[in-house]
Amino acid sequence: MLHGAAMIEIGAQAAAVHASLHALDAAHTGLVLALGDVVIARDVVESAGRVEAMAERIAGDDAGARYRFEVVDGDGVIVSGELLLSMRRRDG
Repeated sequence: MLHGAAMIEIGAQAAAVHASLHALDAAHTGLVLALGDVVIARDVVESAGRVEAMAERIAGDDAGARYRFEVVDGDGVIVSGELLLSMRRRDG
């Protein structure tokens, strides 16, 4: 059992994975700078089934990107929103 707001992290991770695959050609660190238009559809998630996270890049470059995300399970949308993700190259 999780609070619906905890699923924001799952959406952010989906965006970070996508950004990692399409961003810098080197080791980097991602940081969520801002959240917007977040809708928590359920206060508590008691799903024993599959939970899916989707992230769509709205805009961005090598320094960061804006994403729309959604986390769902068999009962529908758990949380959705937008986030601004910063990507910084790691030296070394």
